[in-house]
Amino acid sequence: MNNEIVIRTNFKSVEELENSNCGTRKIISQKSVYDGVGSAFMFNSTDKVASLINNEDLKKIGDIASCVTGFYSGNDKNYLHPLNSEIKNSKKYICAKTENIRRLDLSQEEKVSGITEDDYLVPIVKGGNIEYVKPNHWFMDWSAQAISEYKQSKKCRFQNSDFYFKNGIGIPMIRSSKLTGALIEGRLFDQSIVGVFPKEEKWIFYLLGFFNSSVCTELINAINPSTNNSANYIKKIPFIVPCDKTKNKVDALVQNIIVNLKNGDTNVETDKKEIDEIFANLYFKNIGADSKKSKNAKTVAKQLNFLELFDQYADNPIVENWMVNDSATSVYGCKIIPSALNIDKNCLISLVKSDNFEHFAGQSAKIYYTGKKFPTTVALNRLYYFVPYLKGKGIRDIYLIKIARLGFRKEGTPEEDQNDLRLVFEIEFIGQLFNDYKSVGLKIWRTFTDTTLYELLDGQDNEKHSLVI
Repeated sequence: MNNEIVIRTNFKSVEELENSNCGTRKIISQKSVYDGVGSAFMFNSTDKVASLINNEDLKKIGDIASCVTGFYSGNDKNYLHPLNSEIKNSKKYICAKTENIRRLDLSQEEKVSGITEDDYLVPIVKGGNIEYVKPNHWFMDWSAQAISEYKQSKKCRFQNSDFYFKNGIGIPMIRSSKLTGALIEGRLFDQSIVGVFPKEEKWIFYLLGFFNSSVCTELINAINPSTNNSANYIKKIPFIVPCDKTKNKVDALVQNIIVNLKNGDTNVETDKKEIDEIFANLYFKNIGADSKKSKNAKTVAKQLNFLELFDQYADNPIVENWMVNDSATSVYGCKIIPSALNIDKNCLISLVKSDNFEHFAGQSAKIYYTGKKFPTTVALNRLYYFVPYLKGKGIRDIYLIKIARLGFRKEGTPEEDQNDLRLVFEIEFIGQLFNDYKSVGLKIWRTFTDTTLYELLDGQDNEKHSLVI
C-alpha cells in the first residue's frame, strides 16, 4: 500500500522515456488506487476531480437514476429501418414506409405484445453523439409478428424491457471527445445506448443539462478514459444536489435549448455556455449546492446492538419469507423457473466464514450466522435473498432467506454460548446466478453489501439473466 506509481503521459516515442523530463509525470500511491472508485488510476484527472469521484459523502448518478442498456433485435438488417436513404449508415437497410410509422403512443398491451395494425414501426433511439434532441431517424419493427420472432431468436435481447417507451435520457455507449445526452421521450432505445431514467422525473431536464456539460465530460474521462460509456461507468459519476435556484435555472436553460432545437434554431451556444458555468461553479467551487441534501442518503454503518433487538424479537422472527414470488404456484423447495425471481427484492451479499465454506461451496447450506458485528444500515425487515461471498472466489449462488432471527453461535451443540448473540438466517438454496464465481465489492466493512437483485445482476453485464437451476 505504500508503493508509489509514476504515470507518464504526453510523449511521442518510447525512446523519449529515457529523458526523465519528457512529457508529463504524475505520482500516485497504490493505496489511492485501492481506495478509489473502481480501483481506477485516475491518471486522466486533476486532484480536484479525483477527490469528487472518490468522495463517499456525495451521491452518485446510480443513487438517483437507473442506468440500463436497451433492445437488440438480433437481426437489424431485417427489422430496423431508416427514415430515408439520406440517413447516415443507412445504405444496407430498407427505408421505412410512411404509412407504417407509428404516430401515436402505444397501449400497454402493444408495448408488451406488439402492434397488430399497419403502423407497426416505432421510433428507436440509437447511438451517435447528438446533444439534447434526437430526431426520429430510425424505426424498429414492433409488430406482433416481429415480437413473436424476437422471442424465438437466440440473438435477440429484451434487455431491461421495463424501461422501454419511457421518459429518460439516452447516452451513446461509444462517445466522441465529449459526453452527450438526448431525450428518449417515450421511444424505444437500443443496446448502443445507456438509458438513464431518474427515480424522480423532476431531474430529467437538470440531468440532461449536466450530461451535456463540460464538467460531466471531465468526470467521466477520469472515471474511464476510454470511449466506452457503459452503464456502470455512468452510475459512478458524482451527483451534487443543487439548491432550488440552481436547479430551476438549469431546467429553464435546458427547456429553452430543447424548444429552439425542435424549432430548427441551432443558435443555442449562449445557453450551453451558461450551463457549463453553472456546473463548474457547483462542482469546483461548491456554489449553488443544497447544503442539506448534497450528502449521500446512505448513513455511516454502525454496529447493530443485538441485545436491544433481543428485547423485541426474543421469541419472534425478524424476517419471515416463504414464497419466492407472490404469484408462484409451487410450494417453496421445488425447482423454480428464473422468471419466478423478484428482481426488485432486497438481497444481502455476505462473506462466508471458513467453517461454513464447505456447505456453501456444495450448495447445501441451511443456516448462516453473522459475526458479532452487523451494520445498522441494512433494513432487516426488507431482506429477501441471500448471496454468499466465498473468500477468494466471489459470488455464484442465490438462497431465499426463509427466516432471519436472533440466536447463538453453535446453537444446539455443547459449544453453544448463551452470551454470544448473533443474527441467524435460515436459508434455502434456489440456484446459481452465474455459471462460475464472480467477484463483487463488499461495501460495508468488506463483509456485507445490501442491494437489490436487480442492482446486483445489472452490474454483471450480459450474464444478468443466466440463472442456472
